[in-house]
Amino acid sequence: MTDNLLPGMSFQDHTGPDGIYASCHKKFIDHPDSLARINFSSDFLAQTNVWPVDHYATRFYRPLDIDQDLAMTLFGEVLDESNGTGLGVKGGSKRTNPKFMDPIKIKDILTLGVPTDADKPLVDLFNDQIVTLRQVVEELPDYKKRVQWTKHRMGAIDPSIISVNLPYKYMQLPKPAASAKLQKCMSDKDIGDSKPDQILLTSTYEPDRMGDFDQSLKLQGAQLTQQPIYDQDSELVPPCKAPFVFRKGALIAVEAQLSVFHFVNDPKDPNHLFQLLASRVKILAPSPLAYQELKPFHPLPQRKVLPSRSSMFDTMMLKTSGKATGLNMDLNT
Repeated sequence: MTDNLLPGMSFQDHTGPDGIYASCHKKFIDHPDSLARINFSSDFLAQTNVWPVDHYATRFYRPLDIDQDLAMTLFGEVLDESNGTGLGVKGGSKRTNPKFMDPIKIKDILTLGVPTDADKPLVDLFNDQIVTLRQVVEELPDYKKRVQWTKHRMGAIDPSIISVNLPYKYMQLPKPAASAKLQKCMSDKDIGDSKPDQILLTSTYEPDRMGDFDQSLKLQGAQLTQQPIYDQDSELVPPCKAPFVFRKGALIAVEAQLSVFHFVNDPKDPNHLFQLLASRVKILAPSPLAYQELKPFHPLPQRKVLPSRSSMFDTMMLKTSGKATGLNMDLNT
């Protein structure tokens, strides 16, 4: 389990025999579900062959029911946005009002690379993880269909990094349940003393930190959910602090499963898009970057709303009166 990985360690020294890298290598080389040590059997190919293909379906999401043996634990260093990391990313849907409940619409995407200044054993172990992922694609030579790894939806991934998709972070609650939970937190004497799991669904959307995607989140009453993210002390990370713990350079461990996003544009030529879906994330070592405030999000300019007939009439009368006197009129006089 990721919450039991490297508990209580000092993360000041990454290198050396007693550093975080050496301990990380020892943990993952012996972990039974380590991605670097998993060998995908023929059961995976047998399961993929039984998928039904809907006729003339535009797109649909179908996760593969994975055996417990295909659950995996992996590690890596969080890369920056230029390498594909994105918080609150929305999938490329052309529907006018996509529901955020769909996990392909809004989620966090982490791209992981080789830890900085890591020694050769840890670098080799990270590369073994990538080799294992490539074997999945190589086991499907008979499909003769496009198979690719993705960051989100149709985007291809760099072969030297690993892309992990976190659970979707927004939820729409029934009003009674939401209000009851909110009242419970408001009744606490000190909200600051509440544990993150006690504020599960009361963290509201923050437009200054993330975009609203055409205001669909606000219109649908979206609320941030508590994601399974743990810091180096095995404490839950509140949703509002997730952008800070996933800064470039953070060393993380991830429990994930391999799923398949099956998009059908043509019944004779469907696309099988593989993704790693995280079930839990553990921060092994925080980012060495200094704490910096996130830049506020500036949404696209809204379409100008035309005034009503009555307001237009008042404006015309005001301009006419102003021209008659040659003065700027004060409505208070």
